[in-house]
Amino acid sequence: MVVRSTSTSQSAAHAAGSIPPVERVRDGIFAIAVPMDVPSLRYSFCYAIEAADGRLHLVDGGVDSDDNWGHLDAAIHSIGHTVADIASVSITHLHVDHAGLAGRIREVSGASVGMHAVDDRAVRDAATFVPAGSLESTLERWAVPNHRRDEVRAAAARSVAPGLRVPVDRRFEHGDLLDVGGRAIRVIHLPGHTPGHVGFVMDDERLLFAGDHLLPTMFAGIGLGGRTAGDNPIGDYLYSLTLVSELDGYEVLPGHGYRFEGVAERSEATRAHHNLRSKQISALRENAAESSVWDIASRIEWTGGWEALAGTNLFSALSQTEMHLHNLEG
Repeated sequence: MVVRSTSTSQSAAHAAGSIPPVERVRDGIFAIAVPMDVPSLRYSFCYAIEAADGRLHLVDGGVDSDDNWGHLDAAIHSIGHTVADIASVSITHLHVDHAGLAGRIREVSGASVGMHAVDDRAVRDAATFVPAGSLESTLERWAVPNHRRDEVRAAAARSVAPGLRVPVDRRFEHGDLLDVGGRAIRVIHLPGHTPGHVGFVMDDERLLFAGDHLLPTMFAGIGLGGRTAGDNPIGDYLYSLTLVSELDGYEVLPGHGYRFEGVAERSEATRAHHNLRSKQISALRENAAESSVWDIASRIEWTGGWEALAGTNLFSALSQTEMHLHNLEG
């Protein structure tokens, strides 16, 4: 399904492989694209909200670098403000393309920083994709061949938020109400992409700041914020899609791509994508009940082919396979 873009300039920039210009979304609400060195994404969005007292409140902040700091500073100046005007940064999730600049903003302006309690804990604990204590048992459980273990081990031991240092002043929970300079914003917990991923809803403006929960041109990865025993990222994500579908008719301000309408349709398309993968894995498991995660993953039709998967992509395929198996068992 092709979603309905609500921004000609953003969708044109996305198609051209360029960075969108600063754009007014509503009175006093602006979209700022911050560059990132990932070819499939190219930028992440930071959203600036003006308050009645002249201060600014940001949703997300972009990758931390000197170039991006200059880019954000220029963008803030272009809407008539300075970085010193920023009063708060509300982070959708712990990834560096969304939270990276928050620490530097806090140092310069004294802005408060908010993040969901679960993602904040993962940052403070320096969480890795697979906890160190269970790394070897995970490789055994997945039946990773000996000659492929080093590359999978290295990918699994990566930090979920490399280099991120963000002192958090407020730890969000589902249902929290934020007063952003006289504008009301409510927090909705949307786990799946990361365990502590949140969205921010402005009901008066009918806007959903969706982070990476719902994207217009790709399906967000799942389980990318660290794992704990007994968690179920697939089940959590499918539930979160149901929750966000209730906001159909709202405009989505995503972390990447371009703003769009069609929350319920995009949620259903995303659900169908994951359900199809679950059905494929279920059929493979039923045909060979004793197969390992490695065996099942090797028979799935991955984009680019199984044989081309290596390192991080190989780990991701194995992790996704196990997450789907866990959800099917549940």
